[in-house]
Amino acid sequence: MQLIKPTLKHFERMAELIYSRRLLHEWAGPTVGYPFTADTLMSDFKVPERLSFSLVDSQQRFVAFGQCYERLGRCHLGRLFVDPVFRGKTYEGKRVIAHLIDGISVEGCAAYKSDLCSLFVLKNNQAAIKAYHNIGFELSDYPLGTPFASCLYMTRLFEHGCWLVG
Repeated sequence: MQLIKPTLKHFERMAELIYSRRLLHEWAGPTVGYPFTADTLMSDFKVPERLSFSLVDSQQRFVAFGQCYERLGRCHLGRLFVDPVFRGKTYEGKRVIAHLIDGISVEGCAAYKSDLCSLFVLKNNQAAIKAYHNIGFELSDYPLGTPFASCLYMTRLFEHGCWLVG
């Protein structure tokens, strides 16, 4: 698995898989326009201004996508997406979502000089909550009060070159 700069082809694949306004807004948030194309997704996601990554396998097939940015002095992860073909799969002893998040987190923590990553997850997305918890994220209070009633806030600490898993 390798993190690379996302391509238009990767966004075309995501556009194929996000087939409704509800799915788009659950995954990408309410500021992304609908209907959309691969080009408008790239624009709405502020690629390349925002740190954005695609995860590809050894055959360069698109596996996953994610972004990070600085939020409250933390490396904040967002728009984490795993192609359904690869969801729940393990490569090299690690789940695909862990490959994606670990790679983005290392890049983001270095870029934003932070040792803490954060993310929001929908309260009803139990599969994602479990996956994030399994790779070391813990439920946390959002420092400025709950910004979204439908979301939970999770954080994970990076210290001495390794992720601290509870």
